[in-house]
Amino acid sequence: MNDLAGKKVLFICPRFFGYEYEIKSGLAKLGAQVDYYDERPFNSSIAKILNRLNFKTVIKKSISDYYFDILQNAVAVDYDYLLVVAPETITADFINGLKLNNTRIKTVLYLWDSIKNKKNASDLIEYFDKVVTFDKVDALMDSRISFLPLFYVDAYAKSVNEPKDCPYQFSFIGTAHSGRYNLVTTIADSLGMKKVSNYLFFYSPSRLLFILKKIFTNELNGISLRDISFKSMTSEEIISVLADTKVVIDIEHPNQNGLTMRTIEMVGMQKKLITTNRNVMEYDFYNPNNILVVDRENPHIDISFMHSEYHDIDDAIREKYSLSSWLINLLSLK
Repeated sequence: MNDLAGKKVLFICPRFFGYEYEIKSGLAKLGAQVDYYDERPFNSSIAKILNRLNFKTVIKKSISDYYFDILQNAVAVDYDYLLVVAPETITADFINGLKLNNTRIKTVLYLWDSIKNKKNASDLIEYFDKVVTFDKVDALMDSRISFLPLFYVDAYAKSVNEPKDCPYQFSFIGTAHSGRYNLVTTIADSLGMKKVSNYLFFYSPSRLLFILKKIFTNELNGISLRDISFKSMTSEEIISVLADTKVVIDIEHPNQNGLTMRTIEMVGMQKKLITTNRNVMEYDFYNPNNILVVDRENPHIDISFMHSEYHDIDDAIREKYSLSSWLINLLSLK
């Protein structure tokens, strides 16, 4: 019998490349009855930009009304768990109101970003029974926070192609931010391979956001409108491209210490990785034959890395980073 059998879970998380549905599905596989709500109560680009720029007073009423409706629905349910992932708009008032009407509820918060990037998240910590982060440094700096890396979904473990069968020598798929474009193209150029043998995809959620960042920041220097897509790839498309790739490139945000989702996904997919995140060397799955760490300021690539074989990691270590293991650890089900 699953530990979540019959348990009612209120799950609140922003929409993010379909991962929210994977988590919901993972909870259901463990036996839970899950109600999912988007953490952001709006879909317009303007509202998202105002929220990202911390101009919440302009959209405060829509946020308040949205969470009031969730509270009204929660009264009749009597939830066992509240799971919040990557908060941006949720308030302490909502959490307190939920606890008043769901007296047995256990509240869990997962921080999918570093606190320095999401300062409002630190204001919520005291209202949760358990707070977990993907960022080891944040966990070390605050005793109220425990550490748990991200996860890979089942589809990554099932989509494993032999390197000799991969049409792409290397690929990068990700959101354009923090100088990623210049770094990735520098790495790609240093590898000296034909463009037909690589796959580079840069995404921006909004044309307006892209233009504003171009005007007011320097993080999109070197990238033009023709280099960007404003339509995201589906999870199926991403998995298909990565499965067809020999070596995957990943560039973390410079203000993050935690490992990206892409890094963990390559554990599941058993793919070689080029990354700028030196912290990966502290993890139990790290093997220099599989993961090449490069300097963000001077990304030198040893071309022999592209041609050496992947070294299998222990099955128990690989399983530890699966979605089901992540949920079990997150909700303290063991």
